[in-house]
Amino acid sequence: MSVVEVFGVADTLHEKSAEHEKALALSAEAMKEAVSIFDSADFKSNDGWKKEAEDNGSTVHSKNFPYGKLFALRTEINAPASVLFQDHWDGVEQLSSWNSNIQSAKVLVKLGDQSDVIYNAMNDIMIVKGRDFVGGRMWRKVGESYVVAGKSTELALMPAQKGKVRATLHVGAGKFTPLTPSTTSLEYLLSMDFKGLIPKPILNAVMGKMMIGDANMIKEHAKDLVKA
Repeated sequence: MSVVEVFGVADTLHEKSAEHEKALALSAEAMKEAVSIFDSADFKSNDGWKKEAEDNGSTVHSKNFPYGKLFALRTEINAPASVLFQDHWDGVEQLSSWNSNIQSAKVLVKLGDQSDVIYNAMNDIMIVKGRDFVGGRMWRKVGESYVVAGKSTELALMPAQKGKVRATLHVGAGKFTPLTPSTTSLEYLLSMDFKGLIPKPILNAVMGKMMIGDANMIKEHAKDLVKA
């Protein structure tokens, strides 16, 4: 499948290959699933979701899905939604300069005009050694919100890396919704199989700590984006 249409926008592969077709299809699947979760009544009301962490105006909740536990972050950022989204999409390779959870990140392949494949390597968090993943991702404007979503895929040019455990990203997504011209509601979804024998209480604590940390670092980073 060299073309996918999601929410009225078509993405056409710049370079056709079996790997790229799979990555594009997976990114489209992630986008549809993420928007369905964001729009669901139980997500909006937190019905069936368990609070895992809270700090500095940010909350993390979790809920079990067929593929595993899904964690959801909610917070508000003092920056325009369009600015935050653009930095999130275009600033992949600068992530490690301001987010201490990230060791390195880069764009591997441009799939279509609104889709690509990225590599992300995480630093050790608490007792969990660094994981990495390769993910196909896509962005769409859905109503007033910018939505970015992705999930794991495979590329021969980025095999398992020495010193890292290759994790599986079931779904990762961010939704940037303007509250005012200068403030944004940020909602983030993350479900990942970290691999290895990690006790659930430790994994829950790690995910809560990581996502709250991400929120705090985004808030600090947003101050620089607004100044720019």
